[in-house]
Amino acid sequence: MSATITTNRQEQPDNPAHAARLAIRAGRHRGHTAGLAPGYVQANLAILPAEYAAEFQSFCLLNPKPCPLLAIGEPGSPYLPTLGRDLDLRTDLPGYR
Repeated sequence: MSATITTNRQEQPDNPAHAARLAIRAGRHRGHTAGLAPGYVQANLAILPAEYAAEFQSFCLLNPKPCPLLAIGEPGSPYLPTLGRDLDLRTDLPGYR
């Protein structure tokens, strides 16, 4: 199964992925995210030290089905603009530990 990320409609009011992020950011949703944005990719997040980034990227590229790599952030930045202009990892994930 492949995923397509469309960037031109991410912040539109009727976009379920954007609506889910806003609900999570506002504290209105704190549970799991399965089924919150039908038709959009649901992903896991891995944050690791910069020294391991290239090796992890290689691992993901060699294992694209179990470990699809949707975005790579800049070191120290909570934003992933390729996934959403307003996506903020500090506020838009309901249960990252």
